Amino acid sequence: MFAYQMHESRSADLRREAAQHRLVREAAAARREQRREARRARALARWVKAA
Repeated sequence: MFAYQMHESRSADLRREAAQHRLVREAAAARREQRREARRARALARWVKAA
């Protein structure tokens, strides 16, 4: 029974760790998209200003 409890505990730890990694990846992707949109907006503003 002890081995099963250790296995369950380790599985839970791995699931929590995976969830944390997913959150980090999603946050990084959101920041990249935010920077990309800001770049597009600046380029568009320059284009409109030049026209």
